Amino acid sequence: MTDLNKCEQDRFKYHVGHDLNLRHPRSYNEKIACKKLFDRNPLLPLTTDKYRMRSFVRSVLGYAAEEHFIPQLWVGKKAKDIPFNHLPDTYIIKPNNAAGRELIKRDIGFTVDKHPTKRTLTIDDHIRVCSRWFHSLHGSYGQEWAYSQIDPLIIVEKLITVKGGEGLIDCKFFVFHGECKVAQVLGVGESYTFVFYDMEWNRLDARRADSARGKDVTKPIMFDELASIACKLGSFFDAVRIDFLVANDRYYIGEITHYPGAGYGKFLPTEFDYTLGSYWDMKNVLH
Repeated sequence: MTDLNKCEQDRFKYHVGHDLNLRHPRSYNEKIACKKLFDRNPLLPLTTDKYRMRSFVRSVLGYAAEEHFIPQLWVGKKAKDIPFNHLPDTYIIKPNNAAGRELIKRDIGFTVDKHPTKRTLTIDDHIRVCSRWFHSLHGSYGQEWAYSQIDPLIIVEKLITVKGGEGLIDCKFFVFHGECKVAQVLGVGESYTFVFYDMEWNRLDARRADSARGKDVTKPIMFDELASIACKLGSFFDAVRIDFLVANDRYYIGEITHYPGAGYGKFLPTEFDYTLGSYWDMKNVLH
């Protein structure tokens, strides 16, 4: 066993609670671990990159996809070059090579890396936050290979909001071999919780262990269209999660996620982990 494999074994057991079977993986989390360690598909870094993934989406869906991208206000290498004096009143700044690292300016204040702050952030504060993102490589702890292959950039985007938070939905499709099996839906309002649905919008008795049992979410009117797009984009991979943001009657293609939770996300009941894993044939990776 290599040192990398041993390290992943230890971290997997710490987070998930049982031994990792790399020879004969069965659960979804086990198969994510195998993907991290053994899958070197060159499309993985391209589509993990929050900026360059757009070129992949265009190549699959055509330029009609352009209207479904969140508008980008600026992209560059150095935070000091961001045109702060010309930004709108609300915006989001994030790196192209990480998850969970973001600086959001809302009408009510700022949020830095998911943590709200009451104080006003200066331009120098913005620059320090952006610089801090690149002090460590996202994904290094969980050995998420694709992140290590991305040329770092800073992205400034329009902040998509809906008055009162109603009608704003985060919809993530679990796609296996080009077929959508499960949708993970996050209704953004007073709470931010995961709810799982099948493709007929039947709620599944499953949740993330780190999430409360969320309220039912109204099915988006464009759900079937989103599922169709997710299947097209997902057909290039054995398994992938395709993320959308739905704002009332509009939707935006968000991210392409290859390592959800770094493969350390516990599910309740635990059988759901194996149900998701059963959809994923890894013969192209484990040969």
